[in-house]
Amino acid sequence: ILVLTAVGRGVFHADPGPEHLLRAADSQIVLVGCPVLGRLAPDLRRAGYAYLTSVLSGDHAAQVTAMRDAGAIPDGTDIEALVADVTAGGSLDPMALLGSGGSAALLDGLRDAVAILLRHRLRPPLEVVLLVRGLFALQRVLLVAAPGATLTGSLLPLLPRLPELAADGV
Repeated sequence: ILVLTAVGRGVFHADPGPEHLLRAADSQIVLVGCPVLGRLAPDLRRAGYAYLTSVLSGDHAAQVTAMRDAGAIPDGTDIEALVADVTAGGSLDPMALLGSGGSAALLDGLRDAVAILLRHRLRPPLEVVLLVRGLFALQRVLLVAAPGATLTGSLLPLLPRLPELAADGV
């Protein structure tokens, strides 16, 4: 729901946690409370979709273009050096993310992304930071809502819907 609403509608639960889940009498999970609500404007959703598409296709230059379109790259940044670092980082390998070690690969990718972010003084919009934070908080929710499930395994079924969501939402 977090990803579907973020991509499709631009609004998402930015602080999901197991403390916001209850089990109804019919065993359905009920979400109660939303302390932080995030909102992605259409331009950020377009840039996010372009970024996800470029990560999945391995197009590093397009990843940097999407970061620029999101407003994360300050003026004066050496774009060629940034593309080279994104290419060299290589941790956001779609095959590794989709494999059995997906969660570890995702954490490795995040570690490399943060190192690149700091090295080039990138400034991702607060809304993007909230969304990424929310995605990682989902790991705690999965322990309660779907024991044994993984974050990457839970997100995989959404990949085929991304074009539809992006077209409807932006």
